[in-house]
Amino acid sequence: MNFGDENVCFENSKGVCFTLDEITAVCKLAYMIAKVDGEVAEQETRVTVMALNDFNLSQIDRIKILAKSSVLEKEDVRCTISLMSYKQKHYVSSLLVTTLFADGRVNENEVKLINAFTSMYDLPEVSNAEAILTITNMSLPEFASKVILK
Repeated sequence: MNFGDENVCFENSKGVCFTLDEITAVCKLAYMIAKVDGEVAEQETRVTVMALNDFNLSQIDRIKILAKSSVLEKEDVRCTISLMSYKQKHYVSSLLVTTLFADGRVNENEVKLINAFTSMYDLPEVSNAEAILTITNMSLPEFASKVILK
C-alpha cells in the first residue's frame, strides 16, 4: 500500500493529519465495521464520506482510497494503524463508533469487532456522543435526525 509521496499530510477540521495510506487503512476498518452485520447501510457509507470530505481530498484521491481500501490486507492495516499517534487513533476510534451507530442498529458482531480493533490497535475508548461530535461536528440529536433516520 503506497500512494507515492508518503509524507503528504491531509489535515481535517479537527487538526488531525493523515497520509493517504493512513486514510485508506482507516476506511478499511470503517468498512469492516459496516459490513460485519451482513449489509452496508447507506447511513454507514455516509459517515465515511463525511470523514473523507473533512480532509478536502480531491475526487481522484477519494476514488483511489476507496479502491485501495477494498483490497487492503489486514497486515497492512495493522502496520499502518500501529504507527499512528494518539490523536490519530482517537479519530479512528471516533469514526468506528460513529459508523457503528450510523444505521440506528447496533449488532453484537459490530460491538465485538470494535472491541477487537480497540484491543488489537491500542485504540482509545470514546463515548458515543464524543465520537459523533468528532466526526460530524453535530450533537447526538442532530446526528440522529440527519443520519440515522431516513
